[in-house]
Amino acid sequence: TRRSQVQILPPPPSEGPLRKQGSFLLTRDVDAGSFLRLFICEKHCVHIVQRILSGVTNFIFSKGELMSYLYSVLASIGNVQEFAAAGSGWAGDRMKELGATDFNANQIIMGGELAGMCIVGFEFETVDAAMAGQAGLYQDSQMLEMMRDTQVNVSRRILFRIQSEIGERQGRYGSVLYIAGRPLDDASAASNLELSWKTISEGANGMIGLQAVAAGASPFQGTVVTSTDSLDELMAASAKNFADPEMAKRMGEQGWNVIGRVLMNRLI
Repeated sequence: TRRSQVQILPPPPSEGPLRKQGSFLLTRDVDAGSFLRLFICEKHCVHIVQRILSGVTNFIFSKGELMSYLYSVLASIGNVQEFAAAGSGWAGDRMKELGATDFNANQIIMGGELAGMCIVGFEFETVDAAMAGQAGLYQDSQMLEMMRDTQVNVSRRILFRIQSEIGERQGRYGSVLYIAGRPLDDASAASNLELSWKTISEGANGMIGLQAVAAGASPFQGTVVTSTDSLDELMAASAKNFADPEMAKRMGEQGWNVIGRVLMNRLI
């Protein structure tokens, strides 16, 4: 949503190439003073992979050919506190050893029959990596013991593709909107997220647009996940967003609609 001067710096000696298509570089957004880790692919497209220090909340991107995938688990967890402690420590590190690039967990507080359930998400670079990570998880005796001890009971697994993202993944609370209708191309999804952010940013820290890849016979084709520190502010911004005539026009023209929402507490 804006331009800024960027300096390209050499990668740290310990890193070097991390993907077959290219290598990671440490860069600095001079205007915002925010350090970003960027990926330069063979086609010279730049994709944000990880923010090292936050500071830019109005930078939107679509991952295009280098999209990542979110392996999402809906589960009941008997001992949420013990699970969160493990996930924030050794279990989170173990998932990274199994190929996950990010790991988060939230508990649904308001969400109809889903209230009390937890959504655990593992981000992977490819579908193959997600499948390998899933297999590795269930072959790890320590992870299985932790899941038994905390009474994890998986109800659903979904594989999503991250289409677009803006802002930060930080916040006390989370909201998930379930979207039904025609699947959107990446450009439309990114454009819609950018339009929404003009109002949603008044009550949110960040948003992620997810497209369902493998969700079974599901009524929704995607979700929008929002992070916030105030649900009151988010609800006010959300009402303003859906009252926007341009957003209503796009929903009608693109053939999609919101069929539900859940509100969550962040665990990890």
